[in-house]
Amino acid sequence: MANPLHLMLQKKRVLRFDLFHTLTDRIPMQKLTTSEILGVPQKAWNDQLFKQSRERLSGEIRDPREILRKMAHAIDSSISEDKIDFAANVRMQRFIESLEKIPPQNVVVLKN
Repeated sequence: MANPLHLMLQKKRVLRFDLFHTLTDRIPMQKLTTSEILGVPQKAWNDQLFKQSRERLSGEIRDPREILRKMAHAIDSSISEDKIDFAANVRMQRFIESLEKIPPQNVVVLKN
């Protein structure tokens, strides 16, 4: 199955990298965070993101769903595949939206 983020990026002429979400709105308020969807503590999820996911950080694993599954199961191996699928889909949509819905004032900054 094709990665929808990858397909969307192939159509773009410019790619910006916004590691700390300084140019984009990070999370639309109506969406749950990944840790909320998975039912795990935010600190445990952040530890996985920033300290424990060497394979993700090094690019050894690139499939977004597999990355999420490994990190979720490192926290709690009983998390269901359905919940992981849902969380992966929400995350992918959130990333796509952050690339497509850049606040107008930030577009001005990027053009200069």
